[in-house]
Amino acid sequence: MRSMDRSELLARLVAWVGLTGLRRESVADTVRRLGAVQLDPVQVVVPAHLWTLSLRRGPTPPEALNRALATGDLLEGYCHARALVHREDAAALVQAFRHHRARELGRQYGVAGEMRSALAVMERQGPVLSRTLASTRRVVAGWDARGAARTKATSAALELLWWEGRIAVVSRAGGQKQYDLLSRHLPQVDHQIETLPEGDAARAAVRHQYRTMGIVGPGGSGPPWSGSGGPARSTWTAALADEGELVPVSADGKAYWVWGALLDGDPPTPRRGWLLAPLDNLLWHRPRLEALAGFHYRWEIYTPAAKRRVGPYNMPVLQGTRFWGEADARWEEGRLTTRLVAGGADPTAGILRAVAAAEALCARLRGIPGADSIPEGAPAPGPVGSGRPG
Repeated sequence: MRSMDRSELLARLVAWVGLTGLRRESVADTVRRLGAVQLDPVQVVVPAHLWTLSLRRGPTPPEALNRALATGDLLEGYCHARALVHREDAAALVQAFRHHRARELGRQYGVAGEMRSALAVMERQGPVLSRTLASTRRVVAGWDARGAARTKATSAALELLWWEGRIAVVSRAGGQKQYDLLSRHLPQVDHQIETLPEGDAARAAVRHQYRTMGIVGPGGSGPPWSGSGGPARSTWTAALADEGELVPVSADGKAYWVWGALLDGDPPTPRRGWLLAPLDNLLWHRPRLEALAGFHYRWEIYTPAAKRRVGPYNMPVLQGTRFWGEADARWEEGRLTTRLVAGGADPTAGILRAVAAAEALCARLRGIPGADSIPEGAPAPGPVGSGRPG
């Protein structure tokens, strides 16, 4: 086992997840480099996935993502959370698609008829918007609690067909998902679901998890969508270690599995300040974050208001490899306002620049007139960081 200082391991992780500076590349190339980007449509500031992409490649409006979905360069997959993956990594999702097909949730939700009808419509018409299939019948599905039938039957049917890998999201224009048959949109992925040997599918899933995470441990958790655990994961972890792709590392007495490529070259020295989206790749596994950075983070959007420490959309504030604190971010009166909250330290000039850049980025992503003329990293109109450091 290789020994390493915790600070070096953290610096390498920050660099691995793309937080050392912007790269002028396509949305698809950014997702391929990161391995995956978690999706979330919450609009308190802007959708978290657009923020995550923008911190790596510059302002990324919904239209840029839609183009990548429409061309089939990107695929939305699901296990425990929605995630964007590159089509070259689609094999990593095969097990999850097969798992959902085997569960036959359409029968459990009582929407098998709606599922057949939706497939027939797409077969005849091609891509369809979810709203064109809307029904008045309600069923118990998804987030419904205590047996309350709140979900539209057609919405449940589309979600299940997507889980099973029978349809694909080809656009999210205007907040409405557009679907098409996976066999028509990405026939190579549909073929993998039907034919990829089980061992190859398991290896692809485990390999993708480790490559995307970069560092796993303590706790051994994979990404939010990971579908391979138990014996398959243990088997392929050992195989990847034997092949040299995974390296066991000890840092401050804790054991980690580290993707070998992350250890190549001299240690990076990240310096830039960032306001991170709540679902940023760096934040995926909270025990890892606490072990490496000593930072405890909880997204408070689902926390009762009386129990919130910061605010509903609390964005971690990172300076280089140090978490300075959090920002209570809100969209108010046509602009992003931020209240900085930390344990006593005043914000550095780098953090204030990061706040200003975040305000400018938010204006661009929301299509505020004139926002495109603001240079990257320049202060947004108005005072830096509305409200004062808390």
